[in-house]
Amino acid sequence: MIVNRRIHVYCRRREIQKIVERIRCNQAGSCSIPRRSFKTSLCVCQDSSSSSRSSGVLVNWISNPIRSIEKSSGNLRVKKAGNTSNSKNAKIYQELDILVARRDYAQILARSSELNFDLVNFIISKVRDSIGSNKEEILVEKVPYSLNMVTTPDLTREAIDFLSKLVAMTTPTTATANYVWVYYHLNNVEKLVESFTSIKNPDKQTIAYVLNSLMVNYEFEMFKRVYHNLIINTNTRLSADLFSLITTQLIANDCLFETLFYCYQLWINLPNCDPPEAESVSMILNEFYKYGTIHEIRDFKRLISKQFGQDYLIQSVIFQHEIINREYLLFKKNLCDSDYDMIEALMPPEGEKAAKFCQLWVKFMIRYSNLENLKYIIRLYKDKTGEEESLNFFRSFLEYYMRHKQLLSLLKLIEASTKTVPYKEEYLKLLVETFTVCYSRFAPILVEAVNRWLQKPDFFKLQKVESQFFPFRLLEPLNTRKYKDWSNMKFRSRLSQAQREQNKLEVRFRIDQGFPVLLNKGARPDIQVVFDTFTEADLSDKLIIKKILTRTRQHNWKNQKILELRSLQHPTLTQEHLLKYFRYNKDQLNDSHKFLFIRMLLNFNLTQEASYLLETIDVLNMNDKNKMIKLVLELRMYLAQNNFQAMIEVINNFSLNGLYLSPYLQTQCFYIESMLRTKLRKAQFGGTTNIELSEKELALGKRCLLTIKDFIADIKAHLQKSEEEVPVLIERIIKVLDEWKSNGQHYVAPL
Repeated sequence: MIVNRRIHVYCRRREIQKIVERIRCNQAGSCSIPRRSFKTSLCVCQDSSSSSRSSGVLVNWISNPIRSIEKSSGNLRVKKAGNTSNSKNAKIYQELDILVARRDYAQILARSSELNFDLVNFIISKVRDSIGSNKEEILVEKVPYSLNMVTTPDLTREAIDFLSKLVAMTTPTTATANYVWVYYHLNNVEKLVESFTSIKNPDKQTIAYVLNSLMVNYEFEMFKRVYHNLIINTNTRLSADLFSLITTQLIANDCLFETLFYCYQLWINLPNCDPPEAESVSMILNEFYKYGTIHEIRDFKRLISKQFGQDYLIQSVIFQHEIINREYLLFKKNLCDSDYDMIEALMPPEGEKAAKFCQLWVKFMIRYSNLENLKYIIRLYKDKTGEEESLNFFRSFLEYYMRHKQLLSLLKLIEASTKTVPYKEEYLKLLVETFTVCYSRFAPILVEAVNRWLQKPDFFKLQKVESQFFPFRLLEPLNTRKYKDWSNMKFRSRLSQAQREQNKLEVRFRIDQGFPVLLNKGARPDIQVVFDTFTEADLSDKLIIKKILTRTRQHNWKNQKILELRSLQHPTLTQEHLLKYFRYNKDQLNDSHKFLFIRMLLNFNLTQEASYLLETIDVLNMNDKNKMIKLVLELRMYLAQNNFQAMIEVINNFSLNGLYLSPYLQTQCFYIESMLRTKLRKAQFGGTTNIELSEKELALGKRCLLTIKDFIADIKAHLQKSEEEVPVLIERIIKVLDEWKSNGQHYVAPL
């Protein structure tokens, strides 16, 4: 038996070594930014440059005190909150307890000179109790309160402000988990680590706060060192839920793919770490499908096959990617009867497992399928378990309606659930985001009304952008923790010379400093940030950006096509360039790529090629924006072909009813009307450019002109109707929010 176990361990290490070798091989030739190398057999992280000396000090700061403390006989005693041997202090404890209960923080601060370490620790513990942060089921709040103060509940925000002043006014002689908690929520990493090193045998929650602090601040290289030293040196038994937190946060905060696998292989090879749960492993497997090579995916599946090969979550991830890859060009995937049979066969009968299974498939349906299949998963959950939907499913429906820009459906769901689903500000944000996309030009009215309702004038902020579709969007400033010293770039058709120069300087900063620093920290840049930089970069910088995407494993088929199409948008672009690209890529583009490419083709009068791409667009799954874009492109193409009959048919077949109409359509139809009128005038009366049209074509052209005029009038009427209806809709939203917030029941309504 011992021999078999040793053989199993040896085989597992061999599998890990294969994956690491493949990962190293795939990194070869990428951009030359200092990286760390992993020595898998020893599970240690080796520094490849002397620049890590300063960070090594912090590693020793963490690991050495732990080792010395664990060897000592307990000279450093961690004091528990509220534990005092001096009876005369009992009255002070009682008074402080009352003051905390009353939230009379000013009075406590006024007595700061009386507070010793025990009393401060007692106060922190009581404050944690008062805001519900001492619950055992909560391992760690995933985002420090100080990083999200706008959406943090008022009582919690007030408490954190108080504790910030309290710890600043007192000097602790040692530290406890309470101090770690305070510094975590103040996002003071240095003080957090300093407090942590004073704790003998920290529990898993304290460890979680330290690790999560590094992850939410995008210090992944530092995280790896601290993670390595902590789990090797601590005597604490590390449970699977700690690894679940690590996995979730590494993925959510965009760590490099290699870091995620490093953490997994280190965890499974240490005896004081409980085996990871299948849910965590399924998340890692999903990342392998997103960022790994075919060989890496195969090797990782082999590595986990013995323990997790038949698990329902692992099998679900594998099956989902089979569905994705068989129609990789389509945004929405088609499911057949055998797919439904497989889903039902994979679903476990147990309640908790069934809920996790369905939540995984709900997320898949939100992104890759339609509302009917989303409802199918919910029905499957109810039929198999006999239970009602969970709050997670309620949020999933909200996310579906937001992603698919269906405001009225989202609002109806909320109206039906105000008495049974508790109000949360995260739900409100989904509502406001959906409105801002569907009725962007009215967004300032809604935001002002909602902020007034919240009594928080700056809760939601808008940014004006140059877009006919979305003139306003919710302001999402650059994440300063991730993108330190970066600036937003301006994208407008008419930029001043100073703004153009500012963009050039920002590109230079990002190439020379921004991206290298980000990668050296072990973080992956947001793809939209990369695209924006690429658009403004020159040829040499574009090549560097492509190397960065290769380093971060983001240079996939979809992103590669976007970069190629953006590279085509250049003053030197010719018809020959477009024809060559069309010839080699016409069947390798998704709908988003096609819309961008069709515009270029029509600008060079390549109508035959544009027609080919328009006919291959997935019309069954288009959102309202793409419906309008497709109509405009078709009208432009048929106008260039003098196919006036087709223009009439396209307009007559286009329904404005039920559409979230944008002024974009009216503006574009004005342009098309003007171009058609000019063409007919030149054909009839001649001019510098003579256009030949037969009498039949001329008659059809005039009829088409009248059809366009009528269509524009209909669009104008619908837009005017929106001017009247949207203010009423906003009043309805505020009324629903009033009702929702006033109901305190916590049950889920049937969806």
